[in-house]
Amino acid sequence: MRIFKSVFILGFFIFLISGCGLIGKIENNTAMKEPARRKMIDAVSELRVSSKINSSTSAFLRLKGSGQMTFEQQRNKVRLDLRISFKRPSKFWLDVSDQFMGIKLARVLATNDSIKGYANIINKYIDLPISKVKQLGIPLNVDDIINIFSEEVMAWPEDFLLANMDFSSEVWSLNFPVRRDNFLGEISLEFSSDNDHKLLSQKLEIIQDSVIVQVNYLEEGSFDLTISAPKINGRMEFRAKSKKSLESLEFPFNIPSHHARMDF
Repeated sequence: MRIFKSVFILGFFIFLISGCGLIGKIENNTAMKEPARRKMIDAVSELRVSSKINSSTSAFLRLKGSGQMTFEQQRNKVRLDLRISFKRPSKFWLDVSDQFMGIKLARVLATNDSIKGYANIINKYIDLPISKVKQLGIPLNVDDIINIFSEEVMAWPEDFLLANMDFSSEVWSLNFPVRRDNFLGEISLEFSSDNDHKLLSQKLEIIQDSVIVQVNYLEEGSFDLTISAPKINGRMEFRAKSKKSLESLEFPFNIPSHHARMDF
């Protein structure tokens, strides 16, 4: 657990319908019939198209804000500066600072192959293959983290015929099976029924390992993330102050020479 606590300090990471039915005829004093529900396949297509339109077309994204992190009854509030590269291989950069004085506390640079980070407050650093981090039992990869912060779904159904869908209310829901490594789980998504179909929440659940990752989105760029797993339970409340899509962005990262490597 020593390594996780350090990784936690480094950033908590180291997750259609609009009524096109036929209108009944009005005959004499009879009431108008209720429009037929839109065909399911039409609603799914609308949802996918809307998701592509809402996706950022820029190569980079930068988010700044504050994060309140809760772990084992301990609560910390920090400033967060996040830089995301959508270029392959995608990468995620995180800078953590003191909430009041702005003192640099930690920095992380992660890809789907490795995670590097250091914490100034303990003069320690880590440089690990991502396979080591997965031993913590959290079924999230770097692409998942990027999707969570950029308000994109962690996954779409491989076959929509296997998904459970409800497009009949103000909140559209979609849940379907998903495989993560050697485990079979389920992803549940909620969208608004408005034309932009904003992502409201997403949840990844691995029943076999008793793991739940839940994300609830608030105003643009802000969200609450909860992780429940046998080895760790934590929560992060991220409140965005700025969100910018960029065509170029640097990812500065140098491990201080006087920091000692942490054992996993």
